[in-house]
Amino acid sequence: MRHFLSSSIASNRREILSATETKYTKLRSERAEDNAERFATEFVLKTLKKRLFSCPAAFLATLEQHEKSLHTARRKVAKPSYKTLQLELDRMDEEYADDTDYDEATADALDTATRLFSEPTADEEMLLKQMKDWAKRARGQRDSKAKQLVAWLNQHLKPSGKWSNERVIIFTEYRATQNWLRGVLSMEGFTDGGRLLTMYGGMDQEKRDDVKAAFQKSPDISPVRILLATDAASEGLDFQNYCSRLIHYEIPWNPNRMEQRNGRVDRHGQKADKVLVFHFVGKGYMDRATRNFSGHVSDMEADLEFLMRVALKIETIREDLGKVGTVIAEQVEEAMLGRRTTLNTEKAEKEAEPIRKMLKFERDLKQQVRALMEQYRETRRELRLSPENICQVVTVGLSLAGQPALIPTKTEDGKSCF
Repeated sequence: MRHFLSSSIASNRREILSATETKYTKLRSERAEDNAERFATEFVLKTLKKRLFSCPAAFLATLEQHEKSLHTARRKVAKPSYKTLQLELDRMDEEYADDTDYDEATADALDTATRLFSEPTADEEMLLKQMKDWAKRARGQRDSKAKQLVAWLNQHLKPSGKWSNERVIIFTEYRATQNWLRGVLSMEGFTDGGRLLTMYGGMDQEKRDDVKAAFQKSPDISPVRILLATDAASEGLDFQNYCSRLIHYEIPWNPNRMEQRNGRVDRHGQKADKVLVFHFVGKGYMDRATRNFSGHVSDMEADLEFLMRVALKIETIREDLGKVGTVIAEQVEEAMLGRRTTLNTEKAEKEAEPIRKMLKFERDLKQQVRALMEQYRETRRELRLSPENICQVVTVGLSLAGQPALIPTKTEDGKSCF
């Protein structure tokens, strides 16, 4: 079940930054000398926007990397080819078990893309400085999304200042965001007494096992209540025993990644009546959604609401996600580049219908088989149909009928039987 954490994530300052970033990208695109530079510009925009939606610290780190690569390009270092950039992007899209490897691949792709840029103009330099100054100030502050998260944790995990037995997993896509968020929660007292643990890709295996074991123990035994995890750390983890709440600190653009996160708690063996999954939305989102609002919203709010519609769509088509997920991911990128305002998956869903029906048939068949097996086991228990009892019944029956007794023999593995 999806729930929303409303926040002023699209606050005036962040909206201004988003508009500045969009203006910067527009200037760069208009001056692009060829398709390779235009493609590189779009990649840089998407990368910066993802970090902006995550947290100021992640945005600043990416922006500084972009600025550093611009200076490298200014020194007339040989420009990479379009093919080189594509190889870097393919490498970045791989599944990483180590967050450091993922960050390095992203940094390399960002560097390659930036070196395809022509030298920045004075206006572009000014826009870069404005974004950097904003991010440096914001990095040391709690934005509205972090404040809303703190309020939620206090309400559900620490009501009246006392810890409950509830637990939550908070997922973020980036290690930089995880570190920043841990600092925020530490200032609020959520890390005291082993109440908060972190898990990330590339951490020591022994420490990883300790975190997993602590979160899998009963809250009566283990004090941990909050798990901060990155995507790279989530593969193969099952946390359904004592946790039924999950928060996406940012909505992944890849729908499969979102379902992988949800699958850590929304799976067979979950003890709670329902799993609660939370996402952040812009302030006023629910009012606009229920009133069929048709007025103007900022570009950033529009982007956030598009991502929210993606999250809701994923919830309704989980069975078809393997077929439709790629279409959704492509449309998300189009929306973030300003080329799309609506989400349309009807064609892909229709194409997936035969597969969905086949999967449903297989699931129904498995359920029927399980039901028959359970009925069979129950019948065996009621009638006491053990091999020993059956043998005794047959032996008595043969004796009463005046027939020869059973003759013992041996099976191929040497065991005795009749």
